Amino acid sequence: MIGLISALTVGLLLLIALVVFALRQESTARGIHSISEFPGDPRHSGEFEVCPPELVARIFSREDWELILQTQSPCLERLFLQERKRIALLWVRQTSRDIRQVMRNHTEAAKQAADIRFRTELSLFLMYIELLLMCETLLLLITTVGPPRLERIASYVHELSRQISYAHEAFARSSAGAATGIPTSP
Repeated sequence: MIGLISALTVGLLLLIALVVFALRQESTARGIHSISEFPGDPRHSGEFEVCPPELVARIFSREDWELILQTQSPCLERLFLQERKRIALLWVRQTSRDIRQVMRNHTEAAKQAADIRFRTELSLFLMYIELLLMCETLLLLITTVGPPRLERIASYVHELSRQISYAHEAFARSSAGAATGIPTSP
């Protein structure tokens, strides 16, 4: 009986946490402008601009947080975390949206391609699923623990998005070369 009550309590707490997270995501999304206002939007250029790793590291930097902590100003700390969370959430959402567009472009290109390598496509698809899951996890973690503790996870998400983007670019180049009969460089 005690085990059942414990399980129900944990389940209820998880449900409440998910509802709070969803409400926070909705309110944060209202405060962030449309991604299409930013340069490098794949819907405008047809390509995915990979964010520089230095920028990602800076967004999730613990160094900045430690500097703010030295001021011993709760107001400044709260403001810093609020703004850093907004920027971090924007980066994750933009990365997720851009990679979705890259995969849509890749799917269209793959439909036209004559020689598809199943293993390569499966590997790319699994990386894509992993990236989407990591983005969702990162969104949750940003809102719960804050960006200063997530630099390694953010760097991993950035690296996955870069790999997917480069894989698609290589596929597009090789498909274009195969269609024209012109060999492409590796």
